[in-house]
Amino acid sequence: MNPGYLILHPSPPSPLHTHVELIARLTEVQFLDKPVIHGKQQFYPGDRFLQWITYLGCSPAIPLEQNDPQQNCTIQLFGPYQAPQLISGSNTRPPRCPHCRHDFINWQTQFNKENPYPIICPACGKPLLAHQLNWRQQGGISRQFLTISHVFPGEAVPVSDLLRVLEIEGGKWEYCYAQDPIRLEVLNETDK
Repeated sequence: MNPGYLILHPSPPSPLHTHVELIARLTEVQFLDKPVIHGKQQFYPGDRFLQWITYLGCSPAIPLEQNDPQQNCTIQLFGPYQAPQLISGSNTRPPRCPHCRHDFINWQTQFNKENPYPIICPACGKPLLAHQLNWRQQGGISRQFLTISHVFPGEAVPVSDLLRVLEIEGGKWEYCYAQDPIRLEVLNETDK
């Protein structure tokens, strides 16, 4: 069973990168190894994977074998998408307003491609785009994602050097956690 995902993504409005660029760079630093299935954007961890990701706790069990992608750690690329996507999972809780800390209880219906942007915070009246909210590392907004499977939320963090490797053409990268099932929701295209 997969307990969840560590998800890395460029912060809006960071520039997007082709998968070719990301795969080449991440293979060069031995973060990625061979593809799970040739032609797919899913990979086994490379030889230096554990130098790029720090697992927390006294004895984490990290399934790094390269024989069964359902039972072992894999890294998968999603995107780049035309419009920003909200990635979330069963663990995602209501995001908060960064100004007044109001919880957006109905976030699942408020932040999607059907609703106009910006959303006005009902507590403080500030206009907000989805990526400006505090998702508490339980969701993220981007047009591109890199997921690492078999990571329980909060169990692992990327080292700062990995985030620098991902910042190919500038732009900041962030991370969050999601538990199955992962959901991708298209956001209004003005939220870039």
